[in-house]
Formats: sequence, C-alpha cells, structure tokens
Amino acid sequence: MNRNNDSRVLRAFGHEAHVIVSSEEAGGACCVIRMFASPGNDVPLHTHHFEDEMFIVESGELEVNRGGELIRARKGDVVFLPKNVPHAPRVIGPERLQVLLICVPGGFDRYFAACAEEWSKPEPNLQRLDDIAARFGQEFHLEAAQSKES
Repeated sequence: MNRNNDSRVLRAFGHEAHVIVSSEEAGGACCVIRMFASPGNDVPLHTHHFEDEMFIVESGELEVNRGGELIRARKGDVVFLPKNVPHAPRVIGPERLQVLLICVPGGFDRYFAACAEEWSKPEPNLQRLDDIAARFGQEFHLEAAQSKES
C-alpha cells in the first residue's frame, strides 16, 4: 500500500485526515485515520450510531465531552468513544493536535471523504452536509449547543 498517495488526504471542518487503512482495505471491519487539527478547533456535540471510535493522541492536547464526562488527553493517552454516546472533542493548548483515529466497524473514512468533497466547494451546502451525516449514521446535536449558549 502506498502511504504517500495524496488522494488519501482529506480536508473538511478544519481537519486534515490521512487515511492509513481504508474500510475497503480492512474488509469493512475498521478504518484507521491520522487526523490533524489546529489549536481551538472543536467539533459540535454529535453521536456516531454505526461505529465506536478510539483516539490515540500522538501530539497536542485534546478535551472531550463524552456523554457529560469531561476527558483531557495528551500525547500517549487513549480516548474511547463508544457508538451512541454523544461527544464533542476540542483541541486545547497551543500545539497542533495529531491523533490516530480507529473506527470499528469501518465507514467513517467514507463519511469524511463525502464531507471533504462538499467542503471543497466555494460555498459548502450545510443541508447537504447534514444529509451526508444522516446517511453515515452521524447525528449532530446543534440544538443542545445552542441552548447552552442562551
């Protein structure tokens, strides 16, 4: 497998994803992605309905709201995010975050690729991104985030 293939680098939501093992290569059992995000980057509260996720922090610091529990992780730490549990990761500290993301079963790489395609447009269509999320079992809880801001 050629790991220097630029077609395996995806960009969306301020994240850069390098697909290490695709869902297809793993026969659907999992996918492995090296993710990068800048300080301050956060992902709104959301739930994965199809896959469990595991973050292995390679550099930087991460704070994750996992079902109401606040978890802080830095280099060498592992954060497990089971499916059907809402979570919201946020990059903290001054260093760029690098995590190895393992999803079981596979499919998240296909979700991120579809989002990256929409994200590459001059004006990404938010409804289209929402439709992609629903198709891949992702649910964003924007109403919960908005009610906290009120």
